[in-house]
Amino acid sequence: MSLSSSLTRAAVVVNSLPTDYASRVLSRLEPDDIKSVLAAISRLKHSNPLEVRDSIERFASETGMEINRRMHLSGDESTDADSLASEELSYRAVNTTCESELPFSFLKTVNHETQLHLLQDEHPRNIALVLSCVEPETASDLISSLDPILRVTVLKRICELEELDPEEIALLGFELKSRLERLNGLEQESTLGIDVASRVLSGVDETVQYSLLAEIDQADPDMARFLKNTVIVFEDLERLAVDDLKLVLQQLDTSVWAPALKNANSSLQIRVFDALAEKPAELLASEMEQLATVDQNSQQSARKTVVKAMLDLSLSGRIAVPKQLAG
Repeated sequence: MSLSSSLTRAAVVVNSLPTDYASRVLSRLEPDDIKSVLAAISRLKHSNPLEVRDSIERFASETGMEINRRMHLSGDESTDADSLASEELSYRAVNTTCESELPFSFLKTVNHETQLHLLQDEHPRNIALVLSCVEPETASDLISSLDPILRVTVLKRICELEELDPEEIALLGFELKSRLERLNGLEQESTLGIDVASRVLSGVDETVQYSLLAEIDQADPDMARFLKNTVIVFEDLERLAVDDLKLVLQQLDTSVWAPALKNANSSLQIRVFDALAEKPAELLASEMEQLATVDQNSQQSARKTVVKAMLDLSLSGRIAVPKQLAG
């Protein structure tokens, strides 16, 4: 196929665009011009990708020169419509060279946990838009990992989607990619800084810790999420592997464990007792029974001692503290 004429090249460009893009471009033309382009499209024959790419690049170049010529002739009186048309045609021409790339393709470069981290705090409609554009297998994995209530809401939003707005998709993609770059930057910060932040926040009282994280969340939500995934809290005991939990239990006397566990939730208490041998378990149970009540200061002090032991073991690589994905 010869792609020599401007009209033919325009037809190739429009024919290469998704239907909604092509409609928006054609809507800017006069009725007679629309007929001419459509007629040229109907006469197009098969062309190889190199010919199509050359046609797109030449058409974009010609369009740019024409817009510049109009601006030169009219000076500062050039219309916003001409400027907008130039930007839009240039954008469309560039985008047609990536037709095989799905929206949000950058999500392929990160693991499932990071994908979920990026999406879980988004509005359900935004999550629905992403899931409707990514590969079906990726969408299935992500929606399966969402909170059950959010999962239903997102699925409902997907069902309600009609025609997708390319500009809305592009803006959402830009925002998510920017957040991903921000998160990657946080993960690449020095190990020393991470250890210091974890040690500082892990060593304060729970009430102070929650207050600090809440304040950080207001100023920098991504930093807050990152810290929540590195700070060790007393409740992390329940998520330790059995051998790791046994190692933590060996570090401290029952005089620490009794007040620390006295008002803990039952599932955590059961987890601890299951990890103890019979005799130590009996001793701990007896000491907890002797504590009719435990004041808040004593309990906070005991739990800080437990957290410090967990943190020291974690930083030395002797235990691994699994963290739930921060919300």
